[in-house]
This record gives sequence, structure tokens and C-alpha cells, in this order.
Amino acid sequence: MANPYLASTSTSDSVPHRRLVTPYFGLSAILAIFAVIVAIPGLVLLNQEFSWFPVQSGVYGIEVNGQSISNAVVIRYSIGIAITVALSSIGVCALAYRNWRLSN
Repeated sequence: MANPYLASTSTSDSVPHRRLVTPYFGLSAILAIFAVIVAIPGLVLLNQEFSWFPVQSGVYGIEVNGQSISNAVVIRYSIGIAITVALSSIGVCALAYRNWRLSN
């Protein structure tokens, strides 16, 4: 039986290193939640525009710093930013999956 207290003959390069997985999955989940939160105003206005689900209320004027903004601009930016963040979330999740696969 080998003495466990003797120095190892293997180098640190030959020992497999564990890669970060949990922080990447956590970041992916946070980004996904953020994407849903950002998409909500655009989806509400999109529903108001096309009346997919009937509602009793509506948003007819959005004003920022005293300037009126059209609903189409809010829809475009809200959905666009949400799609970008969702794609980032998918990319980070793919990175976490790759690290998990290489660690096992």
C-alpha cells in the first residue's frame, strides 16, 4: 500500500480540475428572470395592440421627462432587450453545461 503522506508523483497538469458550474447556472437563472421582467411591459402593450386576451384596461399614453413616447417604441425596445437578455441567458447556461460535462 502506498504511503498517503508522501508527495505525489503526478504533476498538477495531469490532475483534472473542476470547473465552475453553479455560478453560471445561477447567473443564467437570474438573466432569465430579468428577461421575463423586462418583456412584461412590451407584452402587455402588444396584447393591447392585437387584443389576443381581452382586458378591461389599457395604456394610452406613456410619458418620460415630459415627452410622449409611442406604444410601438416601448414594445420594440422592451421585447428587443428581453430577447437579447434571454439569448445571453441561454449562452451562459450552455457554458455551464459545457463546464459540467468537462468536470464529470
